Amino acid sequence: MPDEGVYLLFGIYRWAGTTVAEFQNHLKQIHGPIARRFPGLLWYESFLNTQATDGWPSTSAPAPDAFAVMKFESEKAKNEIVNSAAWQEAQADSPGFIAHYDVFAVDRITWVPDEESREPFAPGREGTPR
Repeated sequence: MPDEGVYLLFGIYRWAGTTVAEFQNHLKQIHGPIARRFPGLLWYESFLNTQATDGWPSTSAPAPDAFAVMKFESEKAKNEIVNSAAWQEAQADSPGFIAHYDVFAVDRITWVPDEESREPFAPGREGTPR
């Protein structure tokens, strides 16, 4: 896949009192499938923080529990997702799951490409396919 494109990166922080397992399960089973319906979305991957802990750090700020990277068909499509039914549904799903998120427009640089294409994650299936 070429690096050119319109990308957003989200740093996602779980709702206080939600365990890492609850957060990850909700992302995989409910929230991710909602977000994959954003209009104009060409590519979407989530990355779970494998060092997330159930307790909050006492000496530093909380770290994101997950990151999501999305590629859109155009700048216009990216800007219009906030007007979509899927975006409204994702926002309504956030309380009790996402405390807050940081969002960044980013450029993609591929240093080492995947050797094989990946299949989309299927909720209910353990792990992520390669």
